[in-house]
Amino acid sequence: MDVNSIEDIKKNPDMISLINKYNITDETLIKNSKVISSFLKDYVFCKSNEPLVNCKQLMKGVQQKLIYKNKIFYITSKKCNHWLYENKFYKFDENILYCDYDKKSIRITLGDYVKTINETPKNLTVLNFLEKFKKTIDTSDWKGFYLHGAPGVGKTYLLKLVANTMAGLDKKVIFVSVNKLIKIIKDTFNNTFANERNNFFDKCCDVDVLILDDIGGEVVSDWSRDELLFGILNYRMENKLTTHFSSNFSIKELEDNYLNQKLKTSDQKSFDKIKTLRFTERIKGSAYAVNIKGSNKRY
Repeated sequence: MDVNSIEDIKKNPDMISLINKYNITDETLIKNSKVISSFLKDYVFCKSNEPLVNCKQLMKGVQQKLIYKNKIFYITSKKCNHWLYENKFYKFDENILYCDYDKKSIRITLGDYVKTINETPKNLTVLNFLEKFKKTIDTSDWKGFYLHGAPGVGKTYLLKLVANTMAGLDKKVIFVSVNKLIKIIKDTFNNTFANERNNFFDKCCDVDVLILDDIGGEVVSDWSRDELLFGILNYRMENKLTTHFSSNFSIKELEDNYLNQKLKTSDQKSFDKIKTLRFTERIKGSAYAVNIKGSNKRY
C-alpha cells in the first residue's frame, strides 16, 4: 500500500477515532490495508432519525462495522441508524441484562425526563442530580451515584431512567434490588445451581453499569455485607466500573443501620464497626451521594 493510501485512511473520520483510541501505527495500517480498504469501499453511513425505507445498505437495516483487536482489523455488522430509529427500544432490551421490574413499563431516558420537569423548589435536588449525572457522562467519569432520601420520593424511578440512558449508550446494565440479589444468590447455594450463582455474581462484578436498589432495606447479615456486597463493590471500585445505589438512608445512617442490626459484645461491636466502615468506604469511593427530596409520590 502506498503512502498516499495510508494518508487517505488516516484522514477518514471513522478511522481517525479508531486510530486515536488504540494508538494504531502506520505499520499496523499497512498490514491490515486490504481489510480496511474493503470496508471503506463498501461503507455506507445511515443517518439518524430517518425511517428504514431511507436505508441505502445492501441489506436494509444492517450496516458494516470495523473493529480492531490485537492489532488486527475485522469487518462485522451492526444494526444501522435507520433500523434503530424504527426500533427505538432495541438497545434497552438488548443491553439491560437483568432487571427486577418490567422493562416495558418505562421507556424513557434521563434526557427525555429532564424536558418534562420544571425548575421549582421541589425539583431542585432532582435537577441537581441530572446536572451532575450529565457531567459524569460528558467527562467519562466512572463513578456512579448514591441516591438517598425518604421512601417514595422517586429514587428508584430515577435509577430506572439511568438504566435506560446507559443502555442507550451501549453499556451493559444490571438493575437489582439488594434484597433480590441476596435471594438469587441464596437460592443457588446447593451444588445443582452453583454455576448459576457464580454466573450472576460474576455478571454483577463485571457488568458495565450495576444498579443496586434499596441498599440497607435488606435483612443485614455478616455474610451479605462482608462476602457478597463487599466482594462485588471492592472488585468494581478497583476496576473503575460504574455502580449506582438508592437507599432510604444516608451513608452515615447506613453505617448505623448495619451496626445496630443485632446485639453484640463490646469486642464484637468494635470488630463489626471496622467491617462496616470497610464496606461503606467502598460505596463512598464508588459513588457521589445525592439527597433526593420531595413528597411521597406513591400516594
